[in-house]
Amino acid sequence: MPDVATPTGFPADGDPGGSRYPARPSRAGRAGRVLLAVLSTAVLALSVGGYLVTNYFDHTIARLHLDLGGSTPAADSSSN
Repeated sequence: MPDVATPTGFPADGDPGGSRYPARPSRAGRAGRVLLAVLSTAVLALSVGGYLVTNYFDHTIARLHLDLGGSTPAADSSSN
């Protein structure tokens, strides 16, 4: 009669098999993770840099205000 406390297929000590320590990652796996970390950092840096440059130039451009002589609905409603 099988022991009810231990599921079938597992040893009696509860260890389902394998080593106590996980296998070390391969060099290719480690290099891939380093490459992904560098790329994600570069994307973040370029995104922040692009935002800052756009924000800077957006505030430093002199806007051209045209007075075309006509009245606008916003100007008409504010004079009442």
